[in-house]
Amino acid sequence: KNVGELVEIDNDMIKNACIQCKRWHDIGLKDFYISVNTSFNQLISKNFIKFVTNLLRNYSLPATYLCFEITEDEVMQNPDLTIKILSELRAIGIKIYLDDFGKGYSSLSYVNTLPIDIIKIDMSLIKNLDKDSKNILIVKSTINMAHSLNIKIVSEGVETREQFNILNDLECDFIQGYFCGKPIPASDFEQNFIDKQITL
Repeated sequence: KNVGELVEIDNDMIKNACIQCKRWHDIGLKDFYISVNTSFNQLISKNFIKFVTNLLRNYSLPATYLCFEITEDEVMQNPDLTIKILSELRAIGIKIYLDDFGKGYSSLSYVNTLPIDIIKIDMSLIKNLDKDSKNILIVKSTINMAHSLNIKIVSEGVETREQFNILNDLECDFIQGYFCGKPIPASDFEQNFIDKQITL
């Protein structure tokens, strides 16, 4: 597929995410937000910000419930342009996540200049967390740095209680991984988690 087709598919993902999030709001779960991966080519595509703004308006979804995730590699294709576009999105109210931190460039100089709300620590640093003291130090330093900049942290690929306990001690804000649960269809998520929450 060419770049234009890929961008169109990615934009459909954003649309579907907004629809799903609004559905959950409409059944009473107003604190739900949804996160979508985005790419450099998608960000620089024609009228992207207008497209997103129109989506949020058409589905009556406040911008604060939509999050865009972008990897370090995508950012580094053109840092200055990426920062400009992400700043415009963030000004609307959309939250920005820096994904896979620690996997690619990990340029700390850009963390302070990127308009981001959350850093997601790559699972490669979490995988052997309970067996590698160096990884613990790296993760601890990343968490402390992020918190000093008023940025929250998500640790990816958390699979064990031991990893969870270490991250909890390090004051990691959020975790993601099989320890929480495997990816499932929205309908199964509603049945397994949302329906139970509503009946409690």
